[in-house]
Amino acid sequence: MLQTAPLGQDFFWDDLLEYIEERRVIPIVGAELLTVSDGAGGEIPFQRLLAQKLAERFRIPADDCTGDDALHQVVCRYLQRGGRREEVYPRLRNLMKELAPPVPEPLRQLARIRHFNLFVTTTFDSLLAQALDEERHGGAANTTSLAYAPNHNQDLPADARRASTPTVFHLLGRLSASPDYVITEEDTLEFFTSMQTESKRPNVLLDELKTSHLLLIGNTFPDWLTRFFIRIAKNGRLSLQREELEIVADRRTHQDQNLVLFLKNFSYRTQIFEQGNAADFVRAPASRNPPPQPLPPRPPSR
Repeated sequence: MLQTAPLGQDFFWDDLLEYIEERRVIPIVGAELLTVSDGAGGEIPFQRLLAQKLAERFRIPADDCTGDDALHQVVCRYLQRGGRREEVYPRLRNLMKELAPPVPEPLRQLARIRHFNLFVTTTFDSLLAQALDEERHGGAANTTSLAYAPNHNQDLPADARRASTPTVFHLLGRLSASPDYVITEEDTLEFFTSMQTESKRPNVLLDELKTSHLLLIGNTFPDWLTRFFIRIAKNGRLSLQREELEIVADRRTHQDQNLVLFLKNFSYRTQIFEQGNAADFVRAPASRNPPPQPLPPRPPSR
């Protein structure tokens, strides 16, 4: 039986690293790991930059749209001015092409963990697949990229976990000119409602999530969606006993008292990383397993 002690204790990390080595862990990667330079020596969330640029493109004020829902807020203001929802998606696709952000270092760190072969992302960009291709394949496009959408219910191949190349599954859609990816809260509702429909349920993927340990790293979900997502992934009442655990690592969950109270009382197998943000969590395993130092050069023979 797994330990339920606080995540910061050494033996817990030892267990987690064992599960990773056994390929029993699936990372579910979110927008918090996507940051870009702010031009002044710091970093800002890439989603916020996208929201700012989209607002400029639509000529609407958005200086106060700085939260995790910045894109949603910008779209709402555009719609309030008479814009059409369908016009947003191709504009955002063009912006991504223009910005061409570099791969953030936390994604590279995840890509270097070779025991991860299946990744789930809740973002619509291709940066995680790009990180895998650059870190594992010398830049060659060998990573399999799949995307779910209500009108295109793509599922995970049954042999994806055993494939020789990694797979990235875009749970909330992938960037396109069509409205087949999540930008707004309404999109989120539609995607998760669709996943519950028998004919559109990605059965293989959800079965993999149910039977694996999950790392929810940097997902910018609100309280209700964090609860709902874990419930969907585990496909059962959260308070029931189960072997597999979930680890939630982001900058705000551990500060949300209501969510922490719920998880501690009703989802016994869910652990919350309380020692930092998502990037801190990604760095932690590497610090516990530093790479071997090169041997000193041999002295010249006499």
